[in-house]
Amino acid sequence: MSTILIYGDSNTWGQDAYLQRYQEAVRWVAQLGQKLGPNYRVVPAGLSGRVAGNSSAIVPIKRGKDSFELVYRQTFPVDVVIIALGTNDIKEKYNISAATIVDDLLWYKQKVEHLTDYTGKPLRPKVLYIAPPNCICGTVHFAGDEAKRRAIIAGLQANNVDMVTAEDIDLSEDGVHFSPKGHIRMAEIVYDKLKEMKL
Repeated sequence: MSTILIYGDSNTWGQDAYLQRYQEAVRWVAQLGQKLGPNYRVVPAGLSGRVAGNSSAIVPIKRGKDSFELVYRQTFPVDVVIIALGTNDIKEKYNISAATIVDDLLWYKQKVEHLTDYTGKPLRPKVLYIAPPNCICGTVHFAGDEAKRRAIIAGLQANNVDMVTAEDIDLSEDGVHFSPKGHIRMAEIVYDKLKEMKL
């Protein structure tokens, strides 16, 4: 059985426009598991507000780097790590540059390449990035920077990582979180990419 760890933010957790959580069957992570079938175990690790880095301006629990190894070790052996972060990082209140966000995202791939199991054996799962998807930036719900979002995508592409971009996700009323239709679409996009990667 192949294990896929999805380390992400509120859209991985399944948050709707009203700060509630969609039922499990609605969430794209659960739908991905259904599409992959019984030979795959999908482990979602989403947290609302999580960012890729560990800036001191961010509430400690939401610093992605700080909790990643713990979550990873609770899950391994892992065949694929999906990093679904970067959206919260573009919030204007954090004032984090696109270059720094890209570096923070690339840190996860570098991290798993150096982790070992408890016998010292290297753990080298494949890493797949979900670039920050389309969202309505600059609204009362999400004061973000669209130019920065696009710069993050370009930065990841320049580093030749496995990644998916999602520019056609249907959003809920707040313009940030996926609608039920958006969850369906995200599951499709990630499923197709995993099959392309022959997983």
